Amino acid sequence: MAVIVTPLHRYFSEARLVEVIDVMRDLGPPRIRAYLDRTTGAWLALEGTHRLRAALHLGLTPVMISVKWPRSARALERARFAAIDRGHVFRRVEIS
Repeated sequence: MAVIVTPLHRYFSEARLVEVIDVMRDLGPPRIRAYLDRTTGAWLALEGTHRLRAALHLGLTPVMISVKWPRSARALERARFAAIDRGHVFRRVEIS
């Protein structure tokens, strides 16, 4: 079963990704604070745009730290669209 994890920030830098990949090789899987949206089944990541891409690149399983949704209901609707539009697909995630 695939798990969708969606970074909610659009910022991305290829140079930063290379740095994060190098660090993650030593540190292992990232820990990401995220909200599990039961409507879509996707994790909506409140951080970790580069760490999620690095984990995909390295074939690592991210560890999701479940948090409450901190924003408005309207923001949650936009995040649900983002999950469909730009979510990363992992084979599985761990939950802390």
